[in-house]
Amino acid sequence: MGHVLLAAPPVTRFALHQRLAKALLARGHRATVLAGDPVSYEFHARQGLAVLPWRARGVETTLLPLEDFAATDLTLWGRSTTRGDAFAARVRTLGRLASGLREVFERERPECVFLHQERGGIHRLVHFLAREHGVPVLHTGTGLLPHTMQWDESGLDGDSSLCRRIAYDYRDHARDEVFLAAALAAWTAGIQPFALPQDPASPVPAARGLVALAEAWRQGLGREALHSWSAAREWHPQTAPAAPAPVQPPDGPYVVLLAQDPRDPRLLLDAPQAPAQTTLLRGVRGAASALDPACRVVVLGAPATELPESEGVLFLPLDAAPALLATALAAVTVNHPLGIGALLMGTPLLHLGRSAYGIRGVATQTALVGLEADLRAALHLDPGTLRERFLTRVLQNDHVWCSARLPDHNGVRGLVERIEMLLRVPGPYARGRHYRPGPAWPLAVSP
Repeated sequence: MGHVLLAAPPVTRFALHQRLAKALLARGHRATVLAGDPVSYEFHARQGLAVLPWRARGVETTLLPLEDFAATDLTLWGRSTTRGDAFAARVRTLGRLASGLREVFERERPECVFLHQERGGIHRLVHFLAREHGVPVLHTGTGLLPHTMQWDESGLDGDSSLCRRIAYDYRDHARDEVFLAAALAAWTAGIQPFALPQDPASPVPAARGLVALAEAWRQGLGREALHSWSAAREWHPQTAPAAPAPVQPPDGPYVVLLAQDPRDPRLLLDAPQAPAQTTLLRGVRGAASALDPACRVVVLGAPATELPESEGVLFLPLDAAPALLATALAAVTVNHPLGIGALLMGTPLLHLGRSAYGIRGVATQTALVGLEADLRAALHLDPGTLRERFLTRVLQNDHVWCSARLPDHNGVRGLVERIEMLLRVPGPYARGRHYRPGPAWPLAVSP
């Protein structure tokens, strides 16, 4: 059967990779973890998985866009410069890793590469060299709705094929009102997936961890190794979160602002010119007041650096999104994934950054300068069937209904089916689909 390379998996998502590896092995495939740093190697090796160390070799001399990959890393680290010692060191590190990765592709001959969640330079390097060797790549990451994951062969979020589509691409896709109603019901009710049991992870001994950290620092992977070490020490089987406390929407009209953490890769990579959250809040507050002096702004999911308190602004946790988005006049965000929740509820959505829902007629692309006028226009926008066609295709075809932290049987089966399609080996997809897209409930309930 096929050989699947689980490349540079984050330790925080160990439960998903462990379940996926077991499912692939049960289907007769070979599943190998390519550790992204020495600490990750130690952790995954102690869990009984087949693990390959990613050893840096001589500096890569062939033509590779290493500067672009290094610039991505520095952007994610909060550094805007592409000059200086840090940038040059990162280019050298990626060059050495490229040489080692070529050796892996030539020696192990994987037939599919699985990349999850990360969008850094190392993961872009894996994608580039996999394509160079003719190996298909499947990217997965946090989905637009809770307990879902994006999947795409191009990348995640702004790198995905979804962000290259236009309204014309959804013209022939049928809308599924029953499916969308089920998705909305499961999200608003806070339905949790029927998660598979998770085994405790074997800890990495402190001595081995320190040796691995020293080796990672020597290879220029100290930052990655520190993240892996912290995650490995804190990892424990995941459980369903407690139900959030009920929230009462405010009296009178209000506009929702979906705030994002300044370190969110969607902001740093897909909307680098977006205004700061404080500036955006002032703009939304001004546009809402111009619309109606009594209109308030409700900020959901304010980042760790709290936004300033001001009159007419209410701060609530992101858990309140289902209740608040349902009765809001409109929702405004840069490119928060839960913007799709507003679309499911029929609430007008305005966004300032690159996102999968950035389709004219589905959501409204705006900027601070024209926010007031765009808000007024969005309230009268009639998307017709385009919005439902968009939602049906994106949530049925471009997402797998599987929680990355609480993987369930149906979701893992969907991942295996998608991988087998890329492997082009006989599988369940050739005899009819067994994976069912959609939430565990209410679609699981027979009529």
